[in-house]
Amino acid sequence: MRKKGSKYQPASESVIAARNFLATLFGQKYFAPVVFILLFLFVLVSGWLPETVASIFPHKTQMFIKTGATVIFFIILVYYGLKAKKYLAPLQVITDDANPPIAKVLLLFLSPLGGQGNLRNHLLDDLYKIVTDPEKNDKDKKDARDNLQNNMKSPNPPWSWEMPAIAIAHHAPRLESVYVVPSEQTINDYDYFKKFVTVYFYGQKFGERSINDIVFNLWPKPTTGIRFDAIDKIFECVNGFYDRLNKIKIRPEDAVVDITSGMVPTSVGAAIATMTRGRQAEYVHTRDKKVISYDITYRED
Repeated sequence: MRKKGSKYQPASESVIAARNFLATLFGQKYFAPVVFILLFLFVLVSGWLPETVASIFPHKTQMFIKTGATVIFFIILVYYGLKAKKYLAPLQVITDDANPPIAKVLLLFLSPLGGQGNLRNHLLDDLYKIVTDPEKNDKDKKDARDNLQNNMKSPNPPWSWEMPAIAIAHHAPRLESVYVVPSEQTINDYDYFKKFVTVYFYGQKFGERSINDIVFNLWPKPTTGIRFDAIDKIFECVNGFYDRLNKIKIRPEDAVVDITSGMVPTSVGAAIATMTRGRQAEYVHTRDKKVISYDITYRED
């Protein structure tokens, strides 16, 4: 989590990289007038010098002079480009597994249900009917919740949504809304996921709040699901999520993107999209069930 008072700067990483490249060529990081003058002179000289030198010599040798001068300038550009690589802003990753921040908004990716086809659906439907039936007593509803949670602990659980549930539980004391991104294969599982969460958290309190205080949203809208193996689509989806937060006046620091579920390209695309300052990603460890937060950005020395 960024320290309090830090200001969100869109595309700041690109600015950092450009500044460091300028420092390589001209000895300073900022777009001062002298930098523009030097850039203009560099372009002017690289264009005029071959013509000027070539005009001194006979016409037959002009082509060789122009070619030679162009090659020399090209070599100079390549040299400084390679030299600038070490100045291009290095990554900075802040990992927190001891006290990961609690967010107001959570975005997560919906994995397939897992388990045994229609049997899992019927079981979840039955448990959901129990916890939402006003005629049922509290004991019956808690028994239904315990039934689901015990099933999750079996070697072959009927549902594969324990990690998202752990993420929701971590943020629940502050969580206001969850944005769920389905794949083309899991779009029809979204309603079952909401039923799963309702049963899983029945009767649990998070301070003064409960699961009923959290709003669930399908994202993006409208959607028929997105390809979890398409990094560019995932990247656009997460950027769209932050654009949405900006419109409803929620700071990026108050949101987190969970990269646990989905495919490997899903996690890669989502992690890249959180590299902008103020954005955080998190991962729920599948072995010890701990939430780990990652603040990935570029370092400005």
